[in-house]
Amino acid sequence: NLEELDLSLNPLGDGSAQSLASLLRACPLLGTLRLQACRLGATFPEPHSLLLAEALKGPAHSVPASWFSHTHVGASNRKLMRAGELLFPGRAGLDDLPRPPSPTLSYPYVSPLAGAVHLKRLALSHNALGSRGLGVVLESLPFESLTHLEVGSLEPRPGDRPQLRDTLVRYLRQEGCALTHLGLSGNHLDDNDVSELARSLLACPSLASLDLSANPAISILGLRTLLVTLEERKRGLQSLNLAGCAVRGPLETATWAKLSSLVGQLQLCSRQLSRSDQRDVAQLWRTPADASLRSVTRHHKLFCQSL
Repeated sequence: NLEELDLSLNPLGDGSAQSLASLLRACPLLGTLRLQACRLGATFPEPHSLLLAEALKGPAHSVPASWFSHTHVGASNRKLMRAGELLFPGRAGLDDLPRPPSPTLSYPYVSPLAGAVHLKRLALSHNALGSRGLGVVLESLPFESLTHLEVGSLEPRPGDRPQLRDTLVRYLRQEGCALTHLGLSGNHLDDNDVSELARSLLACPSLASLDLSANPAISILGLRTLLVTLEERKRGLQSLNLAGCAVRGPLETATWAKLSSLVGQLQLCSRQLSRSDQRDVAQLWRTPADASLRSVTRHHKLFCQSL
């Protein structure tokens, strides 16, 4: 049984929801799904969002494969369906199956608490989903088991960023959210967005890795807000990526003290970095007595890791 599927860089487009749902249904043990840069847009999940939800949530109350006959999914998706037939030769004869019901009818829906859940890692970065598409996708995810979510560079439209942020905040605040890594690079986030996301970490203690890179509107204010929330949570982060953000140095001693006690691995990369921070990092980063510091300070980079 297939446990990992990487379809990244294939131009699947918005019309691939039916084909993808059929393929996922044939992979009940799938734990990792990568759909990066697949030309998915805001309307990708909507016409068949319940079908996609069924496929992502596990085999219970399965949707018949006949609903996804590739004679009805369009020429652009037949390659995806053919790939599924090659992976699962026992599920042949899709051309002879009946036509799927109209999307306007009500589809069977399985509760998020029902059925087996196996999806652990999902990568959707570099797709123009925006807040609208991301919201529909997140509603269909098994939040009790999903641990890694990459949703960077979703190309939010002007004025769409607050909705994108609020969508992610609602997901993180669900009781039982099991997310340990969240990638939000390149989504035009600013300090206010970091403040809202930081507050949601109090409801998601499992989150241990946060990628906010390539968001140049995030400054030292956003970093300080995040550190204050991590102190309140009484649980830090194993990894924090702020490369490509506008964190201007030199950082004050109090900020360094919080960073070294609350963050296991820090990535800063910006022209606004202070040379004094790079030069004195060995003294500024207070490693525990039983740990050592590994750092990279070349050019405009400052990477620190406690080992």
